[in-house]
Amino acid sequence: MKKFTVVALMVSALTFGSQAAFANETQGEGFDTLKDLVTKTSQTMQQQAPDTTFAKTMIAHYESSIEIAKLELQHGKDADARKFAESVITNQTKDIATLKAWLEKNPAAK
Repeated sequence: MKKFTVVALMVSALTFGSQAAFANETQGEGFDTLKDLVTKTSQTMQQQAPDTTFAKTMIAHYESSIEIAKLELQHGKDADARKFAESVITNQTKDIATLKAWLEKNPAAK
């Protein structure tokens, strides 16, 4: 279980880093902390297309989580952590498809 906790913490840390990179790419500003990311996302959602900001940010978040989960499957030994990684890949792949489909159906929100 200790390995599972470490993997979960790594997923969280790397996922938030990816969100910051996404935000940096789309908004032209860097983020030093998750709090900065959340604050900037909140401001963007109030000023621009909130639904699109949400969808794009969540896609980036899920894509990062999937990459980390794949690393767990390549290198991890703990059965619980590997099972969790598999569920992350399955569930978040579906969520990405849902969000991308929504973006396609709502071009005005882009």
